[in-house]
Amino acid sequence: MNRYTSHVYTKFENLKPQQLIDDAQLVKTDMVNYPKVHIAPKSGLLNDPNGLVYYNELYHIFYQACPNGPFHGMKSWNLVTTKDFLTYEDHGIVLNVTEEYENFGIFSGGAIIVDSKLCLLYTANYRDPNNEYKRKAYQVLATLDENYNVVSKRIIREPDETLHTEHFRDPVAIDDFNVLIGLQDVNNQGQLAVMGYSQKDYLGDSKLSFIKNSWNLDSFMFECPNLFKLEDKNILVFSPQGVEAQDKYTFNNIHDVVYSISDKFFIEEMMWDNPIIKQLDHGFDFYAPQVFNDGERTLMIGWQGVPDTIYPGDEQYRWSQMLTTMRELTLVNGNLLQKPIDEYQQLETNWISFEREVKLESKVFKLKFSASEEFELVIGNDSYNIRLVRQGNEISLDRSKCQYLVNEKYGNVRYVNVEEDNCELEIIVDMSSIEIFINEGKYVMTSRFFIDSLTTLKLSGSDTSQFSYLKAIKYKEG
Repeated sequence: MNRYTSHVYTKFENLKPQQLIDDAQLVKTDMVNYPKVHIAPKSGLLNDPNGLVYYNELYHIFYQACPNGPFHGMKSWNLVTTKDFLTYEDHGIVLNVTEEYENFGIFSGGAIIVDSKLCLLYTANYRDPNNEYKRKAYQVLATLDENYNVVSKRIIREPDETLHTEHFRDPVAIDDFNVLIGLQDVNNQGQLAVMGYSQKDYLGDSKLSFIKNSWNLDSFMFECPNLFKLEDKNILVFSPQGVEAQDKYTFNNIHDVVYSISDKFFIEEMMWDNPIIKQLDHGFDFYAPQVFNDGERTLMIGWQGVPDTIYPGDEQYRWSQMLTTMRELTLVNGNLLQKPIDEYQQLETNWISFEREVKLESKVFKLKFSASEEFELVIGNDSYNIRLVRQGNEISLDRSKCQYLVNEKYGNVRYVNVEEDNCELEIIVDMSSIEIFINEGKYVMTSRFFIDSLTTLKLSGSDTSQFSYLKAIKYKEG
């Protein structure tokens, strides 16, 4: 069967409403994996976070969605909004396929405010049914009204096969005149570039300029770029695809996320002056993050998954993937630190100090502990577990003894080297998700893990340890 003529590419407007209702009811029966404190789809697939923006006193979180099933197909953008990251309003699909140049879906991008109106930058995915479904990528600006209806769409850049292949996507605004984008060049190498315009709001003549760098990354595509400032430094975050593992510490997933810091970056020169690349997350499941500023903080949320992966329960419960927690970013001594935002503290219940063991009553909790020497954390039951262990300066996360295994050909253990003798850890466990923040988020390990029941938490080697169950975030329908 030709995938491009199959049900996975059914337009949103042609989906059967009753099927979506039935799938959403089925999702509600998942008491094993569906998260309580993370954003996840009502049904179908959740993919990259998109269009993050603080606008009209609300946080707007768009994400790629295929609501008709747990698979990658006809992508649209779903929207949730929140004032406090505790209660959310789900507005459903807001940006979907309406034009011929986006006939096979709407890919990732960012948001920008133009004349007090919310506008979305995105990649339109066109495939030519008369030419073996060959792809072309158009960059588009959509304008929304106050009720999140799309009132206009405008192509701001057409594909240029002399500069890049069909892989040309994920635009985000740098300012009123420039847009950062990821691509694969004509030599099939990953690149970052800037689309520069002669007039505000991406009007007039445009020029595509590649960012010159010395990273020496052997990647076939750079996805989901971000460019922002912290402490007067320029920071690039992006997702290079196809980089081979260099050792057991770096590039061991299907694809990973990296960052680089520059003292100076000028649009006119397009030169990135730092050859150093650092991995942003050291776990199994973290990809395509997006960064934005709410006026006071620099925030980031990512996709808690990786491409080309089917997770346990996807088909059974008709949903797939989730977002990470929202994280505040800071820059300390040349390291990009990430910590869960303070608002999540309101989800905490009673903090309990403990020694060595906790009998678990829920799969949704936060754990904090400090350790000046080696430690071992085991979460699971009598038959299955996930382990976090420090030996010397190495911390390993081992999910080889989970009930269901994922992406085994990429290994079941992830490692990170820590420079400090003392470790302070904050860990959020949410059904099938674990997010580990070490030393104020200098090192982070984000992962999914699959064990039907968690009955025991065991911790040895800690100096102090505390534990709290977490309340669930709430939703109201838009």
